[in-house]
Amino acid sequence: MIAIGQPSFKRVHIYIQTGNTWSRLLTLNGDRPSGQYLIELGKIVSVSDKYVSVSSTGIETVGLPIEITEQNRIAGVVSLYRRVENDLHDIYNPDPNVTAFGYSTDIYNDTLIVGANDTPTELVTIDGVIRTNRPQPGAAYIYALNGSHPTLVQTIPNPEPTLYRFGHDVKIYDTFAAITAQGSDYTVNGFLETRGKVFIYKLIDNVWAPHSVLSDPVNTNNTVFGYSIALKGTTLAISAYGTNTDTVTKAGAVYIYKLQNDQWILDATIRNPRPFEDADFGDNINLDGDTLTVNSYMNPVDAASGTGTLFIYNRKNGTWSLTAEINNPLLEQWGSFGYRSSLYANHIAAGDLNNNAYIYRLGPPIAAQDVQTVS
Repeated sequence: MIAIGQPSFKRVHIYIQTGNTWSRLLTLNGDRPSGQYLIELGKIVSVSDKYVSVSSTGIETVGLPIEITEQNRIAGVVSLYRRVENDLHDIYNPDPNVTAFGYSTDIYNDTLIVGANDTPTELVTIDGVIRTNRPQPGAAYIYALNGSHPTLVQTIPNPEPTLYRFGHDVKIYDTFAAITAQGSDYTVNGFLETRGKVFIYKLIDNVWAPHSVLSDPVNTNNTVFGYSIALKGTTLAISAYGTNTDTVTKAGAVYIYKLQNDQWILDATIRNPRPFEDADFGDNINLDGDTLTVNSYMNPVDAASGTGTLFIYNRKNGTWSLTAEINNPLLEQWGSFGYRSSLYANHIAAGDLNNNAYIYRLGPPIAAQDVQTVS
């Protein structure tokens, strides 16, 4: 299955493949009974063979003053579609003290992990520096999906309260889960920083226990280490789209870790093959087997700013190599092709900010072929 969200329209389209064609199976919408609707349904989408999880910013109740429903509007909701049962369950934020529930999600077999990065809605100025008006610890939640309803089985709180936005991105595979935090709220000299860390948890005796912590190998401010992560098998990819080169600011990089003797070891570093300032290389990454996709949605193409490019890497004999580049098919300036993408088996789905989605298949050899455009 492939799911494509349209948050501004509060709906998500689910497609299935028949032969060489992707056909729409159904559309989920954000309208709910009693005058309620889900805000920005489809902002975050995760898909497995059996499930589709869809995040919403929160719930709006028609007819009630905004100040009464404000907490519900930012609390977050995750809607779970079960293909076999053909039903839909709304999972509400279990903690009234945390916002942005569903900011990130991932599914492995019958387990769902949900991140709530506690995004603030207000900023204040302290000593001339803009910062948040409250702590943003964040949290992650593990749900079992093999019952009649999704069941919360564990809450993972922020292990380092000095870090903020724990749960910014989450991934789960087999007995490992990875959860990112985006850095400290402010430094001693008053300047914002976003170093970021990735916290690894391991399932031991039915409990997700702390395993290890990964920090930015460059160890400098504002690399945005851990902004996007991808976990499959014994490979963990971590992006840092704010990483500089010797000559280009915020060119971006992706770090590949390999599980060896129960430890996550840095195995490779992938740098932007077309360094460009603020190209956002690594804003969104995906991993499946020996294939890695890295977006650069602000990458210019043919002198058109913000057109967007999706880079495809393949691992052979332990070495990662760039094997294909997919540029914005429409070459639209500020089209931001690849703003969000997904990778499964031999197919890539990539969207832009102009309400278009494209589905590609890979190889062989590893090369991208446009097979269908969905608008």
